[in-house]
Amino acid sequence: MDDYIKCEQYYDSSKELAIINEGLLRYLTFDEQRTVGQNIYNMLKKHGGVWITCDVTPKKFIQKQDEQNPTLNNSLNTVTSRNNLNDRFEDENHIREFFGEIGFKNIEIHKFIEVKDDLKSFNVLGIDRNSCDELLESALVAILKV
Repeated sequence: MDDYIKCEQYYDSSKELAIINEGLLRYLTFDEQRTVGQNIYNMLKKHGGVWITCDVTPKKFIQKQDEQNPTLNNSLNTVTSRNNLNDRFEDENHIREFFGEIGFKNIEIHKFIEVKDDLKSFNVLGIDRNSCDELLESALVAILKV
């Protein structure tokens, strides 16, 4: 929590916060995720604002990812030793319950497929837009407010 308090000196405390992260929580245990969530909750409770994270990785997403790219998660596990299916959310209800227990009252969950038409990476990477529908359907982003 001390590090979060130190961060307060770097922003205008008269304005609400937007805390955005990607690529952190999926490597943490549920206890560690809870600690991060509680710290962010405390900051938002004090200053207002929103937390946006796509790190609410459900098991279904990892399973689809494994089907489409069988080596990716094994490689991540080798490098990080922290890519365990046991630390993944079961579904949207599990996400709402987990963050609700921390204190978040307003929890929106959106599927990546909702913004499929706005994604530029398909063209850049030469990927067929329709080949990723199952993966995008199971990938989620959460928008949390106190």
